Amino acid sequence: MPSHFGARTRQAREALGWTLADLNYAAHEPAQSLGTSFAEGEIGRIERGDVQNPGLAKVAAIARALGTTIDYLITGDGGEVAPAGAPNRRMFRSS
Repeated sequence: MPSHFGARTRQAREALGWTLADLNYAAHEPAQSLGTSFAEGEIGRIERGDVQNPGLAKVAAIARALGTTIDYLITGDGGEVAPAGAPNRRMFRSS
């Protein structure tokens, strides 16, 4: 199991077959609804571990976009990597 938030984010994203652009697009609306946004390249920096504490709103937006839980992304517990019924990237943009 990945050892940090960024690695678990990457694993969940890749399990869905998403690119970073797909996740950025999917996380945009949840982030706005939580009063935050992502800077260009920020999700990639989070995945690499360059951003140690992105803040709860951003973690929540990423979890919502990936269809998993905040708890899973932070601790590795309480969620699935690719939950049944998770959105498919084709819902977000044409490939």
